Amino acid sequence: MASMPVRRMAVEEETVALRARLRELILDGGDMAERESLIKQIGEKEVQLLGMRAKCVDAFRDKLDKEQFARAVELYRQGMKAQ
Repeated sequence: MASMPVRRMAVEEETVALRARLRELILDGGDMAERESLIKQIGEKEVQLLGMRAKCVDAFRDKLDKEQFARAVELYRQGMKAQ
């Protein structure tokens, strides 16, 4: 489990790089087939990231007791409101 944040960060970095490539292709009037390929790859990475995040929450739910998990959720939601 300790390696999961590192894996997730790697996938996030890959997604950022794909988005940058797509942005440049669009701005440069690049090939539509290549754009579509990048769009598909970005979508696949996003699905992968969502799955990883869900597994992370499930792991926390398994490790913490109900009160601890409820507090973690509360803190998370407060942080989201602050953004």
